[in-house]
Amino acid sequence: MAGGGLTGLSAAVFLAWHGVQSVVVERHADLPRRPASRAVNPRTMEVLRQVGLEHAVMRHGDARTKNPMSPCTAVSIAQDRFEGILRDRAEALGAMVCFGTELRSFDASADSVTATVVDDDGEYTVEADGSDDLGFPVLLGRRGRPRWQCRAAARPAPRTAR
Repeated sequence: MAGGGLTGLSAAVFLAWHGVQSVVVERHADLPRRPASRAVNPRTMEVLRQVGLEHAVMRHGDARTKNPMSPCTAVSIAQDRFEGILRDRAEALGAMVCFGTELRSFDASADSVTATVVDDDGEYTVEADGSDDLGFPVLLGRRGRPRWQCRAAARPAPRTAR
């Protein structure tokens, strides 16, 4: 996935939950600080419950009124905190989340996706081929250092309880 915001990180969580390995590349060196509150509706909370995130989001957010049509409560949560929760879960489920890495180009076929990514150390070509037992991702070629390594973002300091 190109982009380590709410959409890319959510996609990584749900794909990993279903056993699909994925890589998220984000050109920024870290998660952006977005202290603005984000409303998470009850249906989204139901889906987050399925992947083990309901309690984490509730713990870091503010519960809203309960909807009688849902077993879950809507939550208001700071976007940067929500993205951090998604990133942690995606990585825990096996997704690679790479910060400071930009997608330069990609080519998709029926069998694989080949992406060219760039970080401060050079340009690398990575192939995702689900039919091989070589692992994921496979480094095909490079310009720069001899080996591409995913650069993780720094973890934010924990917030104190309210």
